Amino acid sequence: MTAIAPVVARPAGTIAFGVSRTDQMRAVATALGETARGEELIRTADAAFSDAVAAHPEFRGKVGATVLPFDGKYGAFTAADARGQFMTGLGFVQPPAIAERDDRKSFYVEVSSEQSGLLDGDVLVMLADEGAAKQQVDSDPVLRQVPVVARGDMVVPDADTRGAMTYNSVLSAPFALERLVPQLAEKLRD
Repeated sequence: MTAIAPVVARPAGTIAFGVSRTDQMRAVATALGETARGEELIRTADAAFSDAVAAHPEFRGKVGATVLPFDGKYGAFTAADARGQFMTGLGFVQPPAIAERDDRKSFYVEVSSEQSGLLDGDVLVMLADEGAAKQQVDSDPVLRQVPVVARGDMVVPDADTRGAMTYNSVLSAPFALERLVPQLAEKLRD
C-alpha cells in the first residue's frame, strides 16, 4: 500500500477515535511532507476553538454529554473520543456518572435506557437525525424524563455538523463550531 500512497496508522496505545486533532494532522502532514501547512491548519483550528471559548465563557464547566443512540441504548462519548474532545475543547465537562464509568479502554460508555438519567446535565447533544432523535425520546420513557431532555435542552445537530464534530479534524472542527456553538449557546440561555 505504501507504494501507492503514504500510510498512516493510529498511534500505539491510543483508543479508537481517540487521536487528537493535532496529532492526526501532524501525522498526515509528516507523511505528505507538508509539515508547515499542517501546523498552519492546526493554528487555524485552535484559533477557532479559542474564539468560540472567548465568545462563550458560559460553556466553562457546564455539563454536556454527547451520545449516539443504538440498539435501544446510548453510547456516551468519552473525553478521549473526538466528539468528547470537541465538547471539552469548548469548556464542557462530562456528566460525572459517565466520567466515573470511563475505563479508558473504549471511546464511549454504554448506557442502557434504564440508566439514561446518567446523561443529565446542562445540555445533551444527540447524534442522530431529527426524526430518529424524536422517535428515540418518544419511545424511551426514561430518557423523556431526564431533566435535560424534559426541559428541552437537547441539541440534535444536522448530518453535516454531526460528521464534522465526529471527525474533529483541523478542517472539520471550524465548520462544526460555526454550526453547533450557536445551538449550544441558545440552550444555555434558557
